Amino acid sequence: MIFAFFLGYIFVHFLLYALWFRNLQPLASEKGIFFYHFGSAVIIGSAMLGIAITQPGEFRLAHAVIFLSLHSIYSLSFLELWALADGGYSLSILDCIDTNHGHREDKLLDELAKLGTIKKQGRIADLLRLGLIEQRNEQFSLTPAGRRTASLLRTIVHIANVRMER
Repeated sequence: MIFAFFLGYIFVHFLLYALWFRNLQPLASEKGIFFYHFGSAVIIGSAMLGIAITQPGEFRLAHAVIFLSLHSIYSLSFLELWALADGGYSLSILDCIDTNHGHREDKLLDELAKLGTIKKQGRIADLLRLGLIEQRNEQFSLTPAGRRTASLLRTIVHIANVRMER
């Protein structure tokens, strides 16, 4: 019964976004989508915790943990797919090639270079806004928070044994 409720809840949550919420300006960004999923997890987590407390039993708490775990997997997958579809450089390249069908290669390369510049400027603006880097006289440097973040990310990359190309 609880699993059917969960599937129904996730289905409705997804449909609400796909059919209505995605057209609302506050939910058209990664931050907005994050808060949509976070708010849902807080609400349903609070409800499940309330049920587990008011109706004690080992299965009630297990259901709450399972439900929140599955909600987390759903939310992270949704956010990852949205980010890939929204900002994927490869998708942008494919779109650029499709819209420039029949044009000379040098024009296509100019469009792709412009796209790369726009993506780079956007990422730099995000890092500045987050306070991870600062700019002085045309040069960028890490802030203390940026150094801590870079160190944490290097540690994760090392542990995961990811090969980074420079």
